[in-house]
Amino acid sequence: MRTEPDHGHRHLVHVVAGLVGVGGLAFALTVVHLPGTHRAALAPWWITTATVLVGGLVVLAALGPLTRVPAAAVQMVAGAWALLFLGVVASVPLLEEGSAGHQTQWISGFIGAALASAALAWRARVSVAYLLTVCTLWGVARWWDTGRARPLLAVQDAVYAVTSGLIVMSVVWLVLRAARAVDAAAATDAEHAVAEARSESRAAERDRLAAIVHDGVLAALLAGSSGTAPRAAVALEARRALDDLDELRQPSTATGEVEAGDLVLRLRLRAAVIGAGAEVRADVEPARIPELVAVKLVAAAAEALRNSVRHAGPGAARTVTVTVRPGRAEVRVRDDGAGFDPASVPAGRLGVRGSILGRMSRLPGGNAEVRSRPGAGTEVIVGWRA
Repeated sequence: MRTEPDHGHRHLVHVVAGLVGVGGLAFALTVVHLPGTHRAALAPWWITTATVLVGGLVVLAALGPLTRVPAAAVQMVAGAWALLFLGVVASVPLLEEGSAGHQTQWISGFIGAALASAALAWRARVSVAYLLTVCTLWGVARWWDTGRARPLLAVQDAVYAVTSGLIVMSVVWLVLRAARAVDAAAATDAEHAVAEARSESRAAERDRLAAIVHDGVLAALLAGSSGTAPRAAVALEARRALDDLDELRQPSTATGEVEAGDLVLRLRLRAAVIGAGAEVRADVEPARIPELVAVKLVAAAAEALRNSVRHAGPGAARTVTVTVRPGRAEVRVRDDGAGFDPASVPAGRLGVRGSILGRMSRLPGGNAEVRSRPGAGTEVIVGWRA
């Protein structure tokens, strides 16, 4: 899901509008002195139109920092001001009185702002059409203002307006295009991040399912099919397998805490059910750990014991050492059997990777380590720290 896919573009629209307003006012200051120096030569409509144009620039300058105003509304204001300027330029031959040559000089101070507003408000084709129209009307206005006696000057002014206007409009287009590109890249990155998160979530759920099936369901089936395990032990193993499957239906949200002694008791029971003949040693202080942590530690240690029973070899001795301190807990499962090379375990073997390392890595604060080498036994360490 995308969130604010055009944030950069909207921000740049406000920035450009503010710059157009402030910059246009600055350029307008270069011509507003004309009423004082050419008061007698100016047409009466100068004051009205100049006031309206300056007012429009003030509105654009004010909209710049008002980021709560939608970008579309800012663009509409810019377009309206550009059309207003177009109307002013087109009305010069109709409103001019006399030919003193000063009626249109003041308009030159607003051309840049008008063209920038057009680039901000409309697409490139419309903006270019506006540019050609305004500059042509500007040339006509200059020619009319000089008494139709200096056509070359009017053409020069129009060409200069087109050239400088294209530069101004190109800057606006490039800035807005860059903002859209950044927004598109950000949206693509966000989609990739969501897809990656979903993929990681599915992979974690697959690992979780594989671990439950491997060390829960299969362990219960093996215990029942062996014919040697006590009936009570088989029932307990099956009950735990059902509990694990129920966790899939309702993801574990275990709350509450358990005493350190309860963790030791659970480990003793699991060791007895598995038939590992392991000696369980406890080094615990008065402390409580989260229920979910106790469940994960016991399940990972139980899988380590099963692996030891299957692969350590006959006569291997096993010990389970439980250490609990306030804010941390650790279980070490060790045997003096055949040992193995952890790096050589195939990826498809889920006992170590899924049921021990994977399970503990998904537990916040959890950790796991497997230490072994051929002929030197195996030690599996699973722990948790708050």
